[in-house]
Amino acid sequence: MFGASVGSRGVTRTDDTLVGALLDRRYRVDGLLARGGMSAVYRGLDTRLDRPVAIKIMDERFADDRSFVERFEREARSAAKLHHPHVVAVHDQGFDRSPGDQQARAFLVMELVDGGTLRDLLDQRDALTLPVAFTIAENVLSALAAAHEAGLVHRDVKPENVLIGRGGPAGGGVVKVGDFGLVRAVAAGGNTTGSVILGTVAYLSPEQVTTGSAGEAGDVYSMGVLLYEMLTGQVPYTGDTPISVAYRHVNDDIPAPSTHRADLPPALDNLVYRATRRDPEARPANAGAFLAELREVRESLGIVPTAVPVPPPPPQAETDAEQTVPSLQAVTAPTAGGPTGTQALPRSGTQALPRSAAQAEAADAPPDDAEPQNRRRSPWLALWLVVALLFIGGVGAGSWWFLSGRYVDVPDISGMDRQQAAEALRQAELTPTFGEERHNTVPAGTSVRTDPPAGARACRATR
Repeated sequence: MFGASVGSRGVTRTDDTLVGALLDRRYRVDGLLARGGMSAVYRGLDTRLDRPVAIKIMDERFADDRSFVERFEREARSAAKLHHPHVVAVHDQGFDRSPGDQQARAFLVMELVDGGTLRDLLDQRDALTLPVAFTIAENVLSALAAAHEAGLVHRDVKPENVLIGRGGPAGGGVVKVGDFGLVRAVAAGGNTTGSVILGTVAYLSPEQVTTGSAGEAGDVYSMGVLLYEMLTGQVPYTGDTPISVAYRHVNDDIPAPSTHRADLPPALDNLVYRATRRDPEARPANAGAFLAELREVRESLGIVPTAVPVPPPPPQAETDAEQTVPSLQAVTAPTAGGPTGTQALPRSGTQALPRSAAQAEAADAPPDDAEPQNRRRSPWLALWLVVALLFIGGVGAGSWWFLSGRYVDVPDISGMDRQQAAEALRQAELTPTFGEERHNTVPAGTSVRTDPPAGARACRATR
């Protein structure tokens, strides 16, 4: 599900969310819906129009890049001109710098599609039925055709960018395509490097891999791969690294879907083959041409459009990147009046309080037998002395514990495998909690980051 919201200033923020922030004095950020390598998507509210919206907030490193800012604004204006029932509407874009913040935030305000994504549906069902697959493909292609006719290329067609919300025909879901132009805006920024292939590698066209260029035929190729995945439940190429997958797109032909699903008719093999030719000139020229071919095949097979199931979104979905890799969350301390994140449990154990100088003197001094009256009062005096010393020692130890002793530095576990990262965090007296995150460049099974980040102070676990 995609969404974002806007809130009042002065609230506590975490590394993961901006929940409670008010962007541009208008858009309240309510809750994180999805996070990826370039952006995070939040459910939100347009406080001026009292309308629920989705807010995509780009990574802070992009906001100070002039070339990105110019491209971002240009692409947002182009996307806002697309008015189509299967395109996520763009309402607004802007840059927000809250008081006290060092970084500005580039954000995009979009229509809130309350549901899930095609990725969620594929995760639940693997291969889709032919009527569902064709219905989704037609809707996506009609959106891409409208974009191509307006001179706009998507460049990042993948299941994560196909939203399925409630309120579609026949009680099913409505299919909408989002994120038009964002990849091109990021590519214009100086924060990317030549070694980073933008877009999701499993769906990249060969020309996008080799030259970085992506035109209408590139969207057709990505749509052909997407159709292959809907029909078979898997992408045509997988590998240990993104480069190995990209190599297959450049040098191999996409296999026929029927090699993985024997009940598929030859007409579907030919349709996917036509859309995924390595030579762009051999593919349908644009999404409109591919849509016409798809409809011809559907009619020849007697497939009738059907209601599209609406998948429930996974909790805190990660839908804006590519490869699933482990992410280790060390500690997120709860905030007053705000959300509570994953928290490291303290390790229990006994702790000896440091003996104060007064305690040492009292313990080492010889008993005073010269004064009988003092001896008679000594039990009460000793009791109050013990209470006072325990109080002083407890305050001192408690102050040390709460101000310094219970906090440790979070180690850097990026690049480690799950076992190594877990051991490093335990040695730092933190309890690791494992999550998963999609990433464009990090190999599967490799830790990406911690939350809080490496070098931050986190509450140590207790035994």
